[in-house]
Amino acid sequence: KLDAGLLMPLVNIAFLILGIVLNSWDSTAMHKFRRVFRKG
Repeated sequence: KLDAGLLMPLVNIAFLILGIVLNSWDSTAMHKFRRVFRKG
């Protein structure tokens, strides 16, 4: 069982990393996804 005081910083770091990854992939992956959604 993880303590809330330990879990929250880990969650914040995880979201921070996720945000950086999504921002770095925005110029490539998101355009591909938008094309797929427009076709569909």
